[in-house]
Amino acid sequence: MNWIKFILISCLFTFSFSAAADWTEVGIAYNCDNSKSAFTVISTMDTSSDEYDVVAPSNYTNLEIGPEQIIECKLNDLAIKMNVSVFGPQASGMGQGAGVIFINKITMNDQILIGGMTNFNWQVVSERVLTEVFIGMVNGKLTSKRCMTDGWSWESQYQNEICETDN
Repeated sequence: MNWIKFILISCLFTFSFSAAADWTEVGIAYNCDNSKSAFTVISTMDTSSDEYDVVAPSNYTNLEIGPEQIIECKLNDLAIKMNVSVFGPQASGMGQGAGVIFINKITMNDQILIGGMTNFNWQVVSERVLTEVFIGMVNGKLTSKRCMTDGWSWESQYQNEICETDN
């Protein structure tokens, strides 16, 4: 009889302390639209709750997990090239539970616009995070735009976006 109590109590402890945690996974998507003369890179977020997902529009291409990937976009006489590394969620390492994305370089006609392993859609502490890049024609002028946010949160997705534009 004591064995039966022991087994029942063991089962109770085993199953009563089980818990499920929310999770997030950072992502990156791009669009090369020759008709609009625009190359755009945006942040995505996959979560354990679909209602909080940040999904790229259907005309964007989501990048898969992988070491240095080279994306090329030809917009009339502009040759844009992006080198990016996408690492999936890691079991260890500071801030790597949701994955890590580095834009290693973006060039336009071999001129470096972004370089030096720039964090994209990935925040470790409280620094601002690059979440969008645009290169293209706006009102007949070549324009590049970089947007940064305070990062992603369950309450407000990407928050406090500030964009810088160069003409």
